[in-house]
Amino acid sequence: MDLRVKKTERAIRNAFYQLVQTKPVEKITVKELSELAEINKTTFYAHYETIYDLVATLEQEITDMVIQNIDEFQVLFDNPREFVFDLYQVFTTYRTDNLAPFNPSSQDFARKLGNAICNEACRRKVLPEQYKNLGMLLTFLINGVFGLSKSNPDSISDSELDYLATFVEGGIRALPYL
Repeated sequence: MDLRVKKTERAIRNAFYQLVQTKPVEKITVKELSELAEINKTTFYAHYETIYDLVATLEQEITDMVIQNIDEFQVLFDNPREFVFDLYQVFTTYRTDNLAPFNPSSQDFARKLGNAICNEACRRKVLPEQYKNLGMLLTFLINGVFGLSKSNPDSISDSELDYLATFVEGGIRALPYL
């Protein structure tokens, strides 16, 4: 990728990250993002069609990183506590690598990420579709991790993750096997 494109992309993202800390995504305009990024609107549109396109790109990057970095999906069933800590570590790594305090909070994103995890687990011969309501449990887990990181953006304590993991463990034990 051309260095100018990388710099522009970084400027767009940094401006978005700043804005999303002070207002909801639906209130962010291309005009104010472009001004903060010190680019013109045409340059923004050369990269993204809308603010929501930018959000979708960031959410897809998070999803891809989760899928690439969860080595063993069977651990969700064998050791849910470890899965919770691994998932949080992936989110933390994404935030660190991308300097991104962005936490997608839409139910739609949590559902999409949960579906992506289930699909990847199936691809790896773990059969989560055998467990009724697994998608609901994953949505709970993803929203839990995002919710905790929003309330404490610097880091989530091990005791907070442990508490969340307790619910996930109970949920895994309660899943009816079909």
